Amino acid sequence: MNIPPASGPFAGQLGYAEVLVTANQKRGFSAIFGQGSDTVRARAVARGRWAPAAIGILCLDPVSRASLKVQGQCYGIVPEAAVLVNSADMYAADGGGQGGTITAKSFEVSGGVNQSGGQQFIGPIETGVPPTPDPYRHLPPPDKILMPTIRQNQLKPIDLGGGLKKYVLKPGCYTGGLSFSGQDVVVMEPGVYYMDGGGFHFSGTEATSLTATGVMLYNAPGQGGGNASDISITGNGAVTWSPPTTGVYKGLSFFQARNMTPAINIQGNGNMNITGAYYARDAAIAIGGNGNNYVGNQFICWNMTLYGSGTYIVPWDAGNIQPVRDLKLVE
Repeated sequence: MNIPPASGPFAGQLGYAEVLVTANQKRGFSAIFGQGSDTVRARAVARGRWAPAAIGILCLDPVSRASLKVQGQCYGIVPEAAVLVNSADMYAADGGGQGGTITAKSFEVSGGVNQSGGQQFIGPIETGVPPTPDPYRHLPPPDKILMPTIRQNQLKPIDLGGGLKKYVLKPGCYTGGLSFSGQDVVVMEPGVYYMDGGGFHFSGTEATSLTATGVMLYNAPGQGGGNASDISITGNGAVTWSPPTTGVYKGLSFFQARNMTPAINIQGNGNMNITGAYYARDAAIAIGGNGNNYVGNQFICWNMTLYGSGTYIVPWDAGNIQPVRDLKLVE
């Protein structure tokens, strides 16, 4: 074994490994032409690196029907990346029959595709594809012990008049989660927000907004439990969310604890601009609403549903995506 390779186009390059195998094969029929053993040689080169996975949507459920589903008259657009469905069901990807569509660079489905409503999955489709492993399986959860503990009733809002209240949040562990609605304007300062039970809820009006710059939200079980532990961002309020640009959670906007199943529901009405990735290994994600919404750069989840009559844009962007282990045979 040579690390880095000693020969070939990747000779001397870090991140590559060369393996040379030599075996002495005892002669059979060829013994009539010569004596001794034949020498058999083989060579291969592998690459290992950290790089963003070119995945727009990945549904990890291995068996369910409609693991990826389109309902209503919505339009999903994943222009620069693949849509992957691990379910082996004959209708693993289900167009729903109502006219909604998803356009993607490619579709790779372990089972089959149902397009009873016409061509609802637009782009090259390959079925019978081996399942794709969870690209974020290496990612550790944040440690709440290292964070300040905060409860929502400890927050002191700023009175904006007319019933509007502004909350300026700092990173930390929020016992019981966070919930905002009605007349709440919310600003989240950069960092990691740990929801220790209770989830995260924002339902805004035209007069309100949610702004989170450089924020990763981790949703964990704890006090609250049940459906209250989900993530829900809905309503008519303007939502602007971007992930951290450095560190362990670079490119990740939402990280739900593994083995936690409450759904993530994102529903906008043409006023959402969310970047970064969603990682909910064991939970469903539902995207709905009206108008044109930028809903995120990547979705890694158990199942996913697009519904409503809006346009949901998933612009995969290597600069906004968490790097993962990329292992590949190159020679």
